[in-house]
Amino acid sequence: MAKNERNLSRLITQRFGNNASPDGKNIVNLSDYKLTSTEEFVLSHGLNFCLPPTTIKSEEVFAEFEVLMAQLYHRKANSADNLPALKARLSDLAHAYCGYPIDSANFLMTKECFRAIKALRQNPDIHISKPDKGSGVVILNKRDYILKMEAILGDESKFKTLGPAAEFDNIAKIERRIQRRLFSLKKNGSITPEVYASIRPVGAQRPRMYGLPKTHKTNVPVRPILSMIGSAQHKLAKWLIGILEPVRSMYDSHCVADSFTFAHEMKTTDLPNSNMFLGSYDIVSLFKNAPLTVAKQNTKAPARLRAAVPDR
Repeated sequence: MAKNERNLSRLITQRFGNNASPDGKNIVNLSDYKLTSTEEFVLSHGLNFCLPPTTIKSEEVFAEFEVLMAQLYHRKANSADNLPALKARLSDLAHAYCGYPIDSANFLMTKECFRAIKALRQNPDIHISKPDKGSGVVILNKRDYILKMEAILGDESKFKTLGPAAEFDNIAKIERRIQRRLFSLKKNGSITPEVYASIRPVGAQRPRMYGLPKTHKTNVPVRPILSMIGSAQHKLAKWLIGILEPVRSMYDSHCVADSFTFAHEMKTTDLPNSNMFLGSYDIVSLFKNAPLTVAKQNTKAPARLRAAVPDR
């Protein structure tokens, strides 16, 4: 039996390469479309899987390394010699990568995978995404996905239709307001020129909403996600997270960092008596259900907010 498994593994490696994962256990197909064996093989690697490039374009490689170097400018070097050394090292890595030959022997299904990816991308009847919880790939009928998203956006108590985007899109206006405010902060010395350059929005994009299917629930509802990546507020929000993190860690003594920390604390926690039990509360669409009038009132009532924070 063990010999047969080794022979099977060797045949799979010869056919699919060392990165093969043909079991497809992480694929949840809820659509009417039947996947081929090649499509299952491609999707079984997850949505972050990519094929090795056939050619390396030196211009694109050098541009990516320049972007990486630009992101490090707001960091202060330990000495005057470290920054030139880092630049030289990055330049050496870029040239070495461009001169390194591509070895496609480790993945022998390149052409078939390209065809499968192209077919899945051009299929107008399916929608492919990751699940709301966990990892993997979820495939839905495109019409079902659209109906579920329209049901969420059609709730007039939560959303309001403004009109055509060409008339009501104020992204450029918001970007200019943030730019003027940041420029005034830099001018009066509240923020450094390096910080101003790193958080100043340029070429902002309109936020995009999409839905992640909840495969662990009945009828597979979707969770609405508003992606602010590339928006006028994105860089500023990322910078503020770093500024506010010490404050959050100081006052959030009853919050855990992630699910792994929570699982560890549950394993090491003993309930004082047998009458106590552990409960879980699910907040459904908290942010889009919070009344704006209540949110505005809370921002104008610092005394009430301070009362909720325990004394230190």
